[in-house]
Amino acid sequence: MCLTCSRAIRQRRRKTSSLPLACPITPSFQEGKSPCPPPLSEGLVTYDNGEKPSVKQMAHDVTAFLAWAAEPELEARKRMGVRVLLYCSVFSVLMYFLMRRIWKKV
Repeated sequence: MCLTCSRAIRQRRRKTSSLPLACPITPSFQEGKSPCPPPLSEGLVTYDNGEKPSVKQMAHDVTAFLAWAAEPELEARKRMGVRVLLYCSVFSVLMYFLMRRIWKKV
C-alpha cells in the first residue's frame, strides 16, 4: 500500500472510526476495521529474571529469534571470517619482511 493511501485511510479513520489508532489498518474490511487483535500486547510472556515484559522488548526478542532462524550458521561464519583476516594479516607481514630480506642485496 502506498504511503499516500495509508495516510488518507488514517485521516478518514480519525474522523469516522471509534477504534484507537493503534489498531491495525486493513483496507479490505469495512471502514478499515480489522477483527484481528494486535499481535503483541502486555503480559503475554514472563521472563525468568523477573524483568517486566514490554511490547518493545517482546518485539526485539521476536526479531532476534527470526534473524537467528534465518541464518543459524551466521555466528560460526563471523568467527571464521575473523580468523581468516587475522591469518591474512600475519601472512602479509611475514611476506613483507621476507621480501625485504631477499631484495636487501639489490
